[in-house]
Amino acid sequence: MHTVVRCGILITGDGKTCMKNKALWIKGWKFIDITNYDAVPEKGDLKVISAENDLVAPGAVNYHAHGCTLGPLFPSAALPLSKEEVISNLRRHLSQGTTTVCNVCGFSLAEEIEDLEKEVPVKLHIATAHTRSNIKAAEIADGKGLKAEHRSVSIRDMVEAGAVAVGEIGGGHTLGGGGQDYFYIPRAVKARAGIEISPSQARELKFAVLGRNMNAGTGNVDYGRIEELLNKCGLSGKITVDGVIDLIRRCVLPSVQAALKGYEEAYSAAEEFCIPLILHNSAPSVKKIEEILFKNRGYITVIAAHCNHDTFEVEEAVRWAQRLKELGAVIDLATFDITRKSRQNTGGSPDYFDAMAQSGIADIISTDYNGGWWDGIYEGISRIIKKGYSDICRAVALGTGNVRNAVPLLAKDCGLIKKGFAADFVITEKDDIGKIKRVFVNGITCYENKAKKNPGGLKK
Repeated sequence: MHTVVRCGILITGDGKTCMKNKALWIKGWKFIDITNYDAVPEKGDLKVISAENDLVAPGAVNYHAHGCTLGPLFPSAALPLSKEEVISNLRRHLSQGTTTVCNVCGFSLAEEIEDLEKEVPVKLHIATAHTRSNIKAAEIADGKGLKAEHRSVSIRDMVEAGAVAVGEIGGGHTLGGGGQDYFYIPRAVKARAGIEISPSQARELKFAVLGRNMNAGTGNVDYGRIEELLNKCGLSGKITVDGVIDLIRRCVLPSVQAALKGYEEAYSAAEEFCIPLILHNSAPSVKKIEEILFKNRGYITVIAAHCNHDTFEVEEAVRWAQRLKELGAVIDLATFDITRKSRQNTGGSPDYFDAMAQSGIADIISTDYNGGWWDGIYEGISRIIKKGYSDICRAVALGTGNVRNAVPLLAKDCGLIKKGFAADFVITEKDDIGKIKRVFVNGITCYENKAKKNPGGLKK
């Protein structure tokens, strides 16, 4: 039996093709044709899906996610999430229109994703960060999720087992970014002072102690601001100014140098195996990325992750993205803090996203983790379209065809609506691509009206 989707608007994901009133033909797990409506017979062995008043686009390809495996969590190799939490994360990605996910915590093994596709029909892949310095940085920052098998495996082993990239190298947890804000600093403050602080409060304290470049020099310490923040956070009398300076430094600084050393090792590994390299881009790491690109430009694909990182100033983030792009990097735009819900939880600002999107520099888009409050790829694409930063074809390509080009092993036959490709696609509202109605993987409905339908794993 063939399936035909009658599309009101069809976006193929190649960055330029938008068609109206087309019939999308599916046989088995793949697309086989695109025709006009009049080629669809009124009768026959045919299943017709009516989307005449809707928009049809490829399933999003998310090259940068965390918390989607049963292995060590984040580049700091924290204890894994429970299976229930991982499944919840994958279902959430699916409900947001993402059909292919790469987990970039960096230390998961192939067997730590094997059973998950049976639970949630997302095409799940992993990246590898198994080099000496990256393991050392993880152990300094945390490392509680590392077992002997994680420490002993090599990048060669991981590539042979199916890893699609080297990364994420560095992270907010090892380089003083958001991972410190939502994970380690609040925990340390709670243990020391008995008070819970929010990610935004942790971020403000961190900047007051270390500046945006995570520098231990006393010249970066803003004593007046720290005292003000202690009062604001209810920490006055619980911890002194000197005490919080010491706490922040102990949380953030020990892993930074090891993490930056890991960039060099990771580049060598990615070059050896000819696979993309995913580098955590932030104020503390951007000069290291610039150095690597300048010395080695053009040999492999280097992705500068989340170039809208909030350790930069907004305009500074755009300037650095322009510089890295000049040196050959693929520029990633993360969906940080673009919805009210995520902002309420993180205290972040959409200004970074908007400035980067408006500049037109971004090549791809991803979610990252954002403390578990990530916004979906199609929510980001929707914002780009609504604000007029890009036309719909180029905006959709940021999360589909462009990602396929950047990380080919992640989406060999995904990311485009094209003859012979896997029938992974979404049906959305015509006027708002961020409002997902249905999600299909390999031609099977896997999400509809907020109710997951599990086809019992991926069939191909």
